[in-house]
Amino acid sequence: MKLGKPINIDPARARSGVRNRIHRVGIELEGGWERLPSGASLVGDSSVRIPEAQTNPNIRTGELPSPPRDISTWREWVTTHYPPYVNDTCGMHVHMSFFNALTYQRLMTPSYAATIVEEFKKWAKRESLPSSHPIWSRLADKSPYCRHLFHADDQVTRREKDHSQTRPGHRYTIINYCYGRYNTLECRLLPMMATPDLAIRAIQELIDITNAFLVTSPKKEKREIVEVPLDTTSIREESRINA
Repeated sequence: MKLGKPINIDPARARSGVRNRIHRVGIELEGGWERLPSGASLVGDSSVRIPEAQTNPNIRTGELPSPPRDISTWREWVTTHYPPYVNDTCGMHVHMSFFNALTYQRLMTPSYAATIVEEFKKWAKRESLPSSHPIWSRLADKSPYCRHLFHADDQVTRREKDHSQTRPGHRYTIINYCYGRYNTLECRLLPMMATPDLAIRAIQELIDITNAFLVTSPKKEKREIVEVPLDTTSIREESRINA
């Protein structure tokens, strides 16, 4: 299914004190490291291609996933673990969990991803990102790793992970509703940024958009019992995700 129309979240964003509804955040950084922080475990990813690694054997490439972080502590982790080598082959995936299933359910609508696209177009302009920046191709639906499609019903109960980009209901969408595997939703829109400070601003933008969307979206779904087996697998165990 194609994305819906974005909703106008400007009034909510203009207000101060919008309540946070996000429980924890998990972040997957992709790139190249000469030195990994203590305790960090790098996951191999063949889609990450760092030219400097061809001539410098000390550079290790792949994906570095965080453990779930409290909403107040993820920035420190990003700063400490950010790779010095990044390019347009590197994605930055953000997982979010919520305090209850009803909040998650309210984000299972095509207008949520559409709103993210619309708001990040504004954000990229505010940040004066050049036309060559990889975020623009992702916003234009030109990346196979974050298609502008809505597969929530197919994704939400799936417990296994595959790398097919053609299977009906595949996970390579702007929002991957991976509740059945991680109890989270995953935003796959963002590329890695040139600096950790810019990456932090991008992640915060996603958090702000999500909270404003929940305030603005008037439709509250009726409570239902959803038969999805809980999986306490840490985001750290996710491996081999393409950009």
